[in-house]
Amino acid sequence: MDVMNDKKEIRASILALRDKMTLAQRAERDAAIKNTVLNMDKYREASSVLTYVSYRSEVGTKELIRQALQDGKNVFAPKVSGREMEFWQIRSVDDLREGYRGIWEPEESISFTDWFNSWKDGSATDRKDGRMDSKIVMWMPGAVFDRHRNRIGYGGGYYDRYLSRLNRMMEDAIVHEQNEACPIRNRLSFCSIAFAYSCQVLDEIPCEEHDIKPDMIVTEKGITGT
Repeated sequence: MDVMNDKKEIRASILALRDKMTLAQRAERDAAIKNTVLNMDKYREASSVLTYVSYRSEVGTKELIRQALQDGKNVFAPKVSGREMEFWQIRSVDDLREGYRGIWEPEESISFTDWFNSWKDGSATDRKDGRMDSKIVMWMPGAVFDRHRNRIGYGGGYYDRYLSRLNRMMEDAIVHEQNEACPIRNRLSFCSIAFAYSCQVLDEIPCEEHDIKPDMIVTEKGITGT
């Protein structure tokens, strides 16, 4: 059996297991994950948060989104168009509408790509403390993970493609930086953090060359990664 079929079988079995959790069990685990995330230095130092909007039995993110907005973060949520995905800035969870496959999505306002380019070019006006820093975290979903941070998504490849594009954007910004006194490489950081319940994290899962690992995985039991 090839890797794609292996992934499909593992995804189906783990999602079925996740779906069996009661609302009370998910609420308890969500509270533990929220507490861990809000106490992470990566979150506290972040100026911008790119976050999925939880759907069905995924780790809940709406309370985290509200907190990030209250904490003054620039918050961006994803919207799918065809085979691509872009993150759009939101000012409130009320900016979200039911969209692709019933997932709540933002209206198209300011895309993260445009926001990042304006920051890179020096025209962004909402930098934290006027420090011209851009510390970015992404909260991402997934179906199955392992202790090596390998990830099986939902089969569409949206996050793999978006993260590849985002990595190129950041590399290009560093390569073309001309300000030697305050180079972008010293002001820019990015960390991808996957949220999952512990039942979604196995010892080892099959992976392919194009699969992108999150930098960290947060479950109700703590953090995997650096």
